Amino acid sequence: MSKIELTPVELQEYRQGDSTEPVLIDVRSEVELVSGMIPDAIFAPLGQLKSYLQSCKVETQTKPLCFICESGVRSEQAMTLALEMGFPHVMHLKGGMRLWREFDLPLTFPIEAPSNWVERYKRQIALPEVGLRGQKALQEAKVLVIGAGGLGSPVLLYLASSGVGTLGIVDPDIVERHNLHRQILHSESAQGQAKVESAAAQLRAINSEVDLHVYPEAFNADNAERLISRYDIVVDCTDRLRNRYLANDVCLELGKPLVYGAIYRHEGQVAVFAGPKISENGACYRCLFPIEPDESSVPNCSLAGVLGPLPGLIGCMQAMETIKLILNLGKSLNGRLIVYNSLNAEQSEFRLQRDPTCRCQTMA
Repeated sequence: MSKIELTPVELQEYRQGDSTEPVLIDVRSEVELVSGMIPDAIFAPLGQLKSYLQSCKVETQTKPLCFICESGVRSEQAMTLALEMGFPHVMHLKGGMRLWREFDLPLTFPIEAPSNWVERYKRQIALPEVGLRGQKALQEAKVLVIGAGGLGSPVLLYLASSGVGTLGIVDPDIVERHNLHRQILHSESAQGQAKVESAAAQLRAINSEVDLHVYPEAFNADNAERLISRYDIVVDCTDRLRNRYLANDVCLELGKPLVYGAIYRHEGQVAVFAGPKISENGACYRCLFPIEPDESSVPNCSLAGVLGPLPGLIGCMQAMETIKLILNLGKSLNGRLIVYNSLNAEQSEFRLQRDPTCRCQTMA
């Protein structure tokens, strides 16, 4: 078994010589690829290298492997791992890509991304399930948030800070003093201002690159289809029952996923209704609550009361479910309802089934 260290010039000469050309394996994280790769190198992050090497074809195992990282430290670790796994000929690039670029040697750029992404989003890009491709998916996503209050505040804050490219905000209300204990998107100085304008100002201060569209109007039957049709995902952050049913019905018709959240005193609920056009489960809000109650029969938080952290918690869960939908990440709450009791710190989960008498059955 051999373990060789090559300078950038030596590696370039080695590749151009008569010897068997080594298999180049770049073990950096995806975010580092923005600065370029050696042409023909294979991307296999160090954390996933073992599984990659285990999957290598038999003929590849006889070829020399050359590991590459940014400075040469991780590539040495990769050499040790490969030797332990029985690969007989391994080498690495001394000084890594940093030195390769200093010698102005050939580069290829497999992933193009704005330079500011690397610094702003590097903590989430570092996740293997996200990476630069996931960040691009977030940037291209369009999300409509109905309500900029207790639930809408954390939803909007986290979607904007995560880099969701286009956000629509619907809310007809103005900021009032009694909002401030839970609607963390708004400040004392915004009192009397339209909530959508107050929200937009705060979000622009957090991430100026998000494309914001504000709708200082009540969400109703006259504008629901026009608004929802412009977006990929709808997040229900309203406290009005008729709006929940309306958002559900229009999302069903247009085939848009709906991320639902609600609170009542010390209890919060979260679910995702993807609808039969995009999900086998296809259960909708009406499957869960088939009878639309009178608006006055269920008091909102102004009458029932609420502690500020609860809508913050439920809104954060809605934001997480929205991001998961965009990235096709993990196990969605589609077809499931989470009920959280904040007094007892207890969480229950309910499986949702499509109601055979529900109108969504006709949309399958």
